[in-house]
Amino acid sequence: MENYKLLQSPEGSYYLTSISSEDGGNYSCKAQNQHGQTSSSVFIDVQYAPKLPSVSVSPSGEIMEGSSVTLTCSSDANPAANYTWYKESETLIQTPGVKLHFPSISSEDRGIYHSKSENKYGQIYSSSLFVDLQCS
Repeated sequence: MENYKLLQSPEGSYYLTSISSEDGGNYSCKAQNQHGQTSSSVFIDVQYAPKLPSVSVSPSGEIMEGSSVTLTCSSDANPAANYTWYKESETLIQTPGVKLHFPSISSEDRGIYHSKSENKYGQIYSSSLFVDLQCS
């Protein structure tokens, strides 16, 4: 993590008036005079609802029936999000993980998928992902 000076003043106060997720991290204060110096640090843990999740499929491109396929949903959240996967409007799985794995995908798995990211501060749905199969 990069260190940089936020404030140098005789008052010794730094105010975060509209805190955001980017403000989280370690903050330290150094006081010094002609007799010496001392420092102290504190960690600020900014918690927030999940941000818009992204969904992806691996491997990308054409998906052959019988192949191994993984759908991934990821979202920035603190605390970490739990994920729920949906096919059309049917709930498939609720998991603390981000992946939905098909060891051998079949024509029954063809369809529209989306996920929900959720923590104690809120929830948000991803955009939809259409999974299509090529016949072998």
